[in-house]
Amino acid sequence: MRSVINKFGVWPLLSFLLTSFYLPAFAADSFDGILKDAAIRNGLKSPEDLSGIVDPGLVEIGEGFFSSKNLANSRDISCQDCHLDEFSSADGLPIAIGVNGRGIGSDRAMSGGEIIPRNTLPLWGRGHKGFDTFFWDGRVELVSAGSIKSQFGASAPSLDPLTVAVHLPLVEIKEMLVETKEVKDNKLESVDAAANVFDYILSNLKEWE
Repeated sequence: MRSVINKFGVWPLLSFLLTSFYLPAFAADSFDGILKDAAIRNGLKSPEDLSGIVDPGLVEIGEGFFSSKNLANSRDISCQDCHLDEFSSADGLPIAIGVNGRGIGSDRAMSGGEIIPRNTLPLWGRGHKGFDTFFWDGRVELVSAGSIKSQFGASAPSLDPLTVAVHLPLVEIKEMLVETKEVKDNKLESVDAAANVFDYILSNLKEWE
């Protein structure tokens, strides 16, 4: 180091050190600024601008339903079993495992549970403005204000597509239902049959502690 200073002087060395340590950081900050400006110009919104309306009085009730295994007639699966924080509100699997599944991740895949022929849709952000279509096949969709396309036809339980979407896993065989006699008797392509299954689920919930 002394020979370098003797040969070139102190100022060139200081210039080299400052350039080496501070220029990359400056360049990174500038690049981040360019990206941010470009994202905003192309429509990026802050989470606050996109967040939906939340009723604090319903949050605790929703959490209870989300974690309740009484929504399943097998009483061995809840919404929470397939929508996990450690997998970004999905299950970390290419296809979902429904009733009779155990554990999480690869353990769940090998547990002998019923295979669902689709993967688990992440939930984070799905309540924000602009999310008007749900499920990978688009089976629930807000077509226009006051009009919902879904398996419920003209009898949708809500005009909010997310609310409609969360009704469906409960009446999907193998997903949250095992085929008991009550389910088999209503294994029909009709909204009335689905309503009968919902009544059956509600009878389970009456025992919810």
